[in-house]
Amino acid sequence: LVPNVKHLKPVEPIGMRAYDGAFYVNYARNNIWKQQTDSVATETLNGMLSEYFPLRNCLEAINVICQSLYQMNFEPLPVLPNETWHSSVIKAGLVNTRGLQGVLYLDLMNRAKKSDIECHQLIQGSRRDEEGRYQLPVAALGCNFVSHSNDDNTLINPVNLNSFCH
Repeated sequence: LVPNVKHLKPVEPIGMRAYDGAFYVNYARNNIWKQQTDSVATETLNGMLSEYFPLRNCLEAINVICQSLYQMNFEPLPVLPNETWHSSVIKAGLVNTRGLQGVLYLDLMNRAKKSDIECHQLIQGSRRDEEGRYQLPVAALGCNFVSHSNDDNTLINPVNLNSFCH
């Protein structure tokens, strides 16, 4: 089925692509840990790879992507008293040269009595009101990352990173 491709020149490496991570995770799962059960292999792989995904770096990477694609930055915003449902929630503003364009509440850490479903919620959509003023969009992202220490170096595994980026 595959034509003879010996005449083709080797392709020069051009670096990692967005889809390469999924390929290598699946490759490792299917080839390196083939003799283990899927759940053990996934747990082992996630544990090994999590050291490459500190939460702080992931947040910075999202900001770099927003800068590159949309010329916008995430900037921390002050939280007013009783504005959030928990003291660990982070309030971030999406800002460009015209000013604040939206607000995102980040409820990232696992805690007692918190739903273990990772999700995003639209709190307020963007629109123009009756007087022509722009209403800023407001959303919340809920994740359940587990901190194993108090040093602000939370490591997230590839599954959590995938949820976080969606």
